[in-house]
Amino acid sequence: MFLFYFGWFLMVVAFAAASAETIVSGPALIVSAHDLWYAVSAKHFTISQIRIERLSPNLWNPVLTTVLSVPAWFLFGVPGVGLAWYCRPGRVLTPEEKENHRKYAEGLFLLDELAKEGRRNGYIYDDDNDDRMPDHSGYDIMAALEGMPAITDEEMQRGIVSMLDENPTFDDAIERDDKTHIGPAK
Repeated sequence: MFLFYFGWFLMVVAFAAASAETIVSGPALIVSAHDLWYAVSAKHFTISQIRIERLSPNLWNPVLTTVLSVPAWFLFGVPGVGLAWYCRPGRVLTPEEKENHRKYAEGLFLLDELAKEGRRNGYIYDDDNDDRMPDHSGYDIMAALEGMPAITDEEMQRGIVSMLDENPTFDDAIERDDKTHIGPAK
C-alpha cells in the first residue's frame, strides 16, 4: 500500500510541476526540469550541483543533466502512474504472482508450524535447559594457548552462577521480595 500512495504522491508532484511550468514557461512551450528547478529555487539548485560535482563530476554532467532535460511533470508523472497502477489494491494477480505470494507466506509461518509440530511430538521448552545459553566448550584450549590454567565446564558454570549470585539484578530483588536497593543511591 505504501508504494500505491507514493505513486499518487508522485502524480501530485507532477501536477504541481506542470502548474509551475505554466508560470515559468514564458515563450517556451515545454520547460525542462533543470530550468524549472533553477527558476523555482536557484539557491538549492546551485548548492545541489556543487555537492554532486564534488562527489563525482561525471555524475552531474552526463547523467543528471540528461535526466533533468525532460519536463518535470514527465519525470515525476511516469513513475507515479506506474506505481499507482502496478501497486493498486484489489488488482488481479497472475498465477506466477500468486505462487510467489504463497511461497512468501509459507516462509513467514514456517517457524510457527515447526514449533507446533515440536509441541505435538512432546518437545516442550524448558527454562532450565536453555539452548540459547553460550557454549564455553573449548575454553580450556584457548586458556592453554594463552598459558592460563585449564578450567572445566563445571568450574566455568559454577563461576558464572556465583557471579550472578554476587551481582543480583532488579528482577532478583523483586522475586525475593526484599528491600535490597539495586542501582544508584538516592
